[in-house]
Amino acid sequence: MNKKQSWIIIGILVILLVVINLIIFLPGQNKGDIKIGFIGALSGDAGAYGETQLNSINLAVQEINKDSKRKIEIRKF
Repeated sequence: MNKKQSWIIIGILVILLVVINLIIFLPGQNKGDIKIGFIGALSGDAGAYGETQLNSINLAVQEINKDSKRKIEIRKF
């Protein structure tokens, strides 16, 4: 993986974490679980990149769910 791809993955993770934090900590929100969809290449030539992205997202979600009252669920499309 080259530098540009690494920065793209880091950028996606940062954006995901910011959105998740906004959803969790905004007052007056519905207290149900949070469902987030993942659309990415999981097969073919770009499958390796999609698998890496999904693994990174799942790791971040596990860390957030460990300490959060509201649970996050990732759905693959």
